[in-house]
Amino acid sequence: MEDPNMTDAIILYKGAVGVRFTVDTELEASEVSAATLKQLNIKQPDGTVATPWTCTDSGTTIIASSPSGAFDQIGDYEMQAYLEWNGTAKHHGTTFIVTVLDEFE
Repeated sequence: MEDPNMTDAIILYKGAVGVRFTVDTELEASEVSAATLKQLNIKQPDGTVATPWTCTDSGTTIIASSPSGAFDQIGDYEMQAYLEWNGTAKHHGTTFIVTVLDEFE
């Protein structure tokens, strides 16, 4: 599946797997590559925080694909890039919303 454009509304369907997210971190490429932790944080529609997705980097972006079970709730998911440098410096990217609909909705 193609990368969703983070500036557009992102709509997926319940149970979607393998959706690739390329998220701009709002940092310089050298900062992103130097980060010791690169992940995508997810708050699910029921308010629980999901296990973060480990990411790779490419320039100023981080990249992750949705695992099985990631989109098992209907509603809005809040997603955010997160990076750390040796546990001392931390960066939260801009939150974006992914709306998950039920099949045929």
